[in-house]
Amino acid sequence: MKEIKRIASKVRHWAKNRDDCYQDLWGWCGVCSVKIFKELQKIGKNPEFVMIKKEHVRSSHCIVICDGYIIDVTATQFGNDRAVNVIPVVHIDSGKYNFWYWDYQSAFFIGSDINIIKTKFKSWSDRQNPFIGKGLEKDCK
Repeated sequence: MKEIKRIASKVRHWAKNRDDCYQDLWGWCGVCSVKIFKELQKIGKNPEFVMIKKEHVRSSHCIVICDGYIIDVTATQFGNDRAVNVIPVVHIDSGKYNFWYWDYQSAFFIGSDINIIKTKFKSWSDRQNPFIGKGLEKDCK
């Protein structure tokens, strides 16, 4: 888990220091989640990229699940005080953290193939799309 937290913190820092990102990382869940996903793969982990959508919410949210943990560095856009969240899935299942944006059981996409993940962003704005101008596109064919 230490390595997962280190990567999550590194990605949060990377995003906050970009000129094209809001301070609360609004709209950057896809960008940060793809970056976390790729960094975890580089160290031999098998992450899952998750896109969540609840009926009562107009937007969707992206997170990563790896080794039994939900990883989210953009929950600050929803008023969450923690900048880096690495939460055991069992805490979500038990209702300890009852936030729609971590309800992975409401996911409309869960995947581990970066090329399929890339297709899920075709309708997203360029600012929110991790595969347009963020430096993440070079690893995808």
